[in-house]
Amino acid sequence: MIEDERVTTWKKCRGLDNLNNPARLRDPGDEGDSYYLTTAQNIDVDKFATVSRRSGFTQVSSSSYRYLYPDGLRIYGVSGNDLIMLDEFYNVSVLRSSVGGTDMVFVKVGTKIYYTNSLVIGYIEDETSNTLTDPSIDGKVLMPPGELMEVYGSRLWVADGKILHLSDAAAYHYKDGEKGALQFPVNITLLIGVQDGLFISADKTYFLKISDPTTPDGLTATQVVDYKAIKGTSVKKRGITIKGEFYPVAALWNSERGVCLGGNGGSFKNLTEQRYVMPSAHKGESVVRQSADLNQLISITTD
Repeated sequence: MIEDERVTTWKKCRGLDNLNNPARLRDPGDEGDSYYLTTAQNIDVDKFATVSRRSGFTQVSSSSYRYLYPDGLRIYGVSGNDLIMLDEFYNVSVLRSSVGGTDMVFVKVGTKIYYTNSLVIGYIEDETSNTLTDPSIDGKVLMPPGELMEVYGSRLWVADGKILHLSDAAAYHYKDGEKGALQFPVNITLLIGVQDGLFISADKTYFLKISDPTTPDGLTATQVVDYKAIKGTSVKKRGITIKGEFYPVAALWNSERGVCLGGNGGSFKNLTEQRYVMPSAHKGESVVRQSADLNQLISITTD
């Protein structure tokens, strides 16, 4: 029989903590009663430490789509083995058939949206899919398909396994046959750019800068942390404030040790390492959900 039943109340919720002792999750730095939760489902915690029920959703299509990439009133992605476009009424147009079922990535450069997976590479312009143009220049070869892609330093970067390919400057369709590639010790799992460099993860996580955009010889890579990113979980947001700090460009991703934040100059923070242990995962996908009081990285991962 319980003789002394006690109810714990709190004024502020600081989020989740599954790492520290549940009996000691009170935040001692707060004047009021402030706690972390060990588990939570279908709730949001805003910047004022207020708990609210998570918003619901509305189904707009019964079809199955993967690797969705929004661009204005259009959404590009994959359905079955086809590259498709959804208009604002969710009508489907096939842009390229038989692209395969492997992970597709997109990146926008001006009026073009480049896409690639491990089988194909091309670009979309005026709602039409196009293949890359052979340069017919000695020593130059077409950019190969890959699993990750980014634009930085007026170049297209494509990661395929352990190899990072970089196009010629301002010539996204082709690269130097000898100098247009870098090799890492293991497969690359992260490739995302900020204003002055690229975050790359393979055996470890690095920040790569290019001192002279006209030549690939001026590349410098600095180790950021000694652990890897989870493939496919990276997302970029411009003009965002995170924990009181403004980022002109923020790179967010999931890693072996939690949610990571990268900024200009190779600045880096692990946002969850001290309080939350995430399940192990091989790959995933992420999106940033923003509202007046929320900046949330939502990720779906699989092992």
